[in-house]
Amino acid sequence: MLYFDRMHEEHFGTIKQQIWASLHFFLHIMLVLVLQGVSYLIMWVVALIRMDRVDEKFREIEGLSLTGAYANGTLFANALRRKIDVYLWNTIPKGVDASKALETWNSTLIVLAQSFDNHQMDEQNLTAVDMITKSLNTAESMAIQTLFDSLSISVPKTAPKTVEEPKRKFFDKAALLQKYETRFELVFDYVFLSVSQVPLLLPYSLLTHTRLDSHLLSWLSLPLSP
Repeated sequence: MLYFDRMHEEHFGTIKQQIWASLHFFLHIMLVLVLQGVSYLIMWVVALIRMDRVDEKFREIEGLSLTGAYANGTLFANALRRKIDVYLWNTIPKGVDASKALETWNSTLIVLAQSFDNHQMDEQNLTAVDMITKSLNTAESMAIQTLFDSLSISVPKTAPKTVEEPKRKFFDKAALLQKYETRFELVFDYVFLSVSQVPLLLPYSLLTHTRLDSHLLSWLSLPLSP
């Protein structure tokens, strides 16, 4: 009666049931935290598996680009697009709004193609090399963020440091992964804390049940259940 939001009745059960629920409040909370935490742990494992596969696809296309498999930047960007579109963008659930991430993804691939062409024209162009690295980093960050969003896993948004946003934004994959790691550290903490408390609260619940039948119910003059 304390954590199910679809229950609208002000009066819940008999007096015995109310006393029973009140005395077992902490045990109920621990069980809810454990079940909720386990569901998050399962989603975390699924997210890690899918993230590893996305990373493998990025490294595959990146490796082919270094061997000269793509004649120009358009072929390079299109190959990356096909790989990730089939695995990620075409499998996003209908309830997930990935429009902003997809817009950033498309604009990043344009920058990637242009930078790749610039590097092919001049292999000593360090600016083009830096732009390729940043574009790949941003594209993979968008893919990872969308992957987690599709599993209803999000991190708190940070306020921009300046009022004016830069015209071209790049994302750091390591910083993004650090945010998700911090997000799940809290989940791990309260799951294992809750699990450790259940064995301590279970004997208390059994003891409370015995005392409830022998003392409290007799004091309230309530009949014992058969």
